[in-house]
Amino acid sequence: MASMLDVMNEGHGRANRLNRADDLRMNVEKILAFRREHFETYGLMAANPRSERLIGAAMMLDPSIRADLSGNTIILGINIASGTQLARAAAKIRLLGNRSVVVGIVVNSLSPDWAEWKVPEVDSLFVTSEWGENLYSGLVFGKGAKRCERGLRVGAI
Repeated sequence: MASMLDVMNEGHGRANRLNRADDLRMNVEKILAFRREHFETYGLMAANPRSERLIGAAMMLDPSIRADLSGNTIILGINIASGTQLARAAAKIRLLGNRSVVVGIVVNSLSPDWAEWKVPEVDSLFVTSEWGENLYSGLVFGKGAKRCERGLRVGAI
């Protein structure tokens, strides 16, 4: 089991890797390909300020992308350690009156038990890598009705 310091250092290192243009482009192209295949009409929102670079790069590669928080929305994040930032971003969308589908796509998982999490107001969660490795797709975990009305589908890009 990783210590909190290990998780923080890993998250910091992974976020900093996106400062390299090649890494940023590779990750954004992967996300955009997944979006085109599964969520083509969805707009984008950043889970936190550091995730804004993902949105900016995505909009440069595809100027038709909207980021107005209306309609179906994908929340993009760099790291996920507990789901709190995704939940806060999703709550913001809901407070604006948007009741459409909200999907979370995160570049890195910083916890081996991420598949067990319940992220309020997020309909589906996709993580592109776990501790540097690609995940197997098709994992499905249901949310308990007492925890949240919405379901959670977890998979890999």
